[in-house]
Amino acid sequence: MPGDFRVVLQPEGRKEFAPTHVRLFFDLYLKRISDEKHARAVFLAFERINHGEDINGVLDDVRGINFSMELDPPDVTVFYGSLLMAEQDWNYGKRGCKESKLNPPREFLMRFIRWIAQSEYGDIDKIITTAVRNRPAPKKYAISLFELWRS
Repeated sequence: MPGDFRVVLQPEGRKEFAPTHVRLFFDLYLKRISDEKHARAVFLAFERINHGEDINGVLDDVRGINFSMELDPPDVTVFYGSLLMAEQDWNYGKRGCKESKLNPPREFLMRFIRWIAQSEYGDIDKIITTAVRNRPAPKKYAISLFELWRS
């Protein structure tokens, strides 16, 4: 579609791949169930980027965190996740192929990230099914993790 783009990466020493929202969600879920404490830092990294923080500092803070289960290292996950956020803003913003009902459009993706952060073991099927059917995550996931985890 005109004005539409997708994310394609080629990490150093690895084959090119096009990470999708589903890959992001599954990777975040694996990280969460393997080490909830360190996963919290990864989830908060997305909130930091969502709130306009410079990605370089955010990536430095998650680089080197190790998980027993993951698809990609945390800095790669956060990097391509931030690109997927930009993709949402571009493709569903005023110049995109379809205008989002959410402002900013990346909020659609952020609600799923927050849902995974708060999910129970086994919820990933419901989360991914909702996403691939292009339905939004429940409104209760509009609350920033900063606000939620502060209390």
